[in-house]
Amino acid sequence: VDSQTTRKMFELNLSSGPYSIDYTRNGRHLLLAGSSKAGHMAVLDWQRASIVAEWRTHERVSDACFLQDERMIAVANPDSWLKIYEAAGRGEKASYRELHSLRSHGLARFVQYLPYHWLLCMSSDRAHIQYLDVSTGQQVVDRATGMGQPTCMVQNPANALMILGHTRGVVTMWSPSCNDRSPLVKMLCHRGPVLSAAVNLAGNIMITGGVDGLVKVWDLRTFQALGSYSTPRKTAVSLSLIHISQGIVR
Repeated sequence: VDSQTTRKMFELNLSSGPYSIDYTRNGRHLLLAGSSKAGHMAVLDWQRASIVAEWRTHERVSDACFLQDERMIAVANPDSWLKIYEAAGRGEKASYRELHSLRSHGLARFVQYLPYHWLLCMSSDRAHIQYLDVSTGQQVVDRATGMGQPTCMVQNPANALMILGHTRGVVTMWSPSCNDRSPLVKMLCHRGPVLSAAVNLAGNIMITGGVDGLVKVWDLRTFQALGSYSTPRKTAVSLSLIHISQGIVR
């Protein structure tokens, strides 16, 4: 790669993993959430290679995400309540304090934020998907998926549909505006639990990875498989799609 791209590369050696990560919408700040019992959390300004804040929750963290910007963070705890943290101070002297502990949203395993709807979406081990309006603090939707414990959750950035992976090899798609309690789409993708999923920015390509050792590419306009790739040595537990002007890098 060129020298300018080389300067943007960085490597982190972390010991409290596995970690879930999230970026702010402008791509400036990186959130790290370690799932060890100590609950390691860190916010980094990766362009300056500096740590904005770092703290321990002393609780197991399964997932975390930024809200509107880097000053508010939602943290999912599969053993306790959903927590909201707020930044106190700015720059390198910032610190995060617990702002809310939402007891009505316990056992949350995955969290995703919909920035254009001001909705925080959560999926829990109770096989429920919930939407919380962060502007009013009111719960908008609480639906039982009927598919058991979720294994992954991502959002389609093009239409804000939430995509859930399940232990039965099924992928479901949900919307808070749907009155029916059943998912909008149900796809059988793998022979075994779906471990990871990702959707490109255009919202027309999805990739999934499963315990069966396969990574599959799907066309979301026709819900047909475009390709299937075998990963016999290791299962794909984390996937991402990078959108570029010439196409898609998988």
